[in-house]
Amino acid sequence: MVSVIPVAESRNLYIFADELHLGMGCPANRIHTYVYEFIYLVRDCGIRTRVVSEETLLFQTELYFTPRNIDHDPQEIHLECSTSSV
Repeated sequence: MVSVIPVAESRNLYIFADELHLGMGCPANRIHTYVYEFIYLVRDCGIRTRVVSEETLLFQTELYFTPRNIDHDPQEIHLECSTSSV
């Protein structure tokens, strides 16, 4: 699960849900006024899983921002999360 607050404070810019996608084209699947949620299985959307140790897995993906306004550049944000069985 990835949660995104749809405001870029540095640019005072509201981000619309259709401007974001997770990994290989997965849109936000829960859209609220102040947060977008991307809830997918770790085998979906091109999410990569890496075994770090016997107890730890690392999940990696990207969040892509493709603005409607052509004055703003597209962005790729790298995301990772780890989990431990300990």
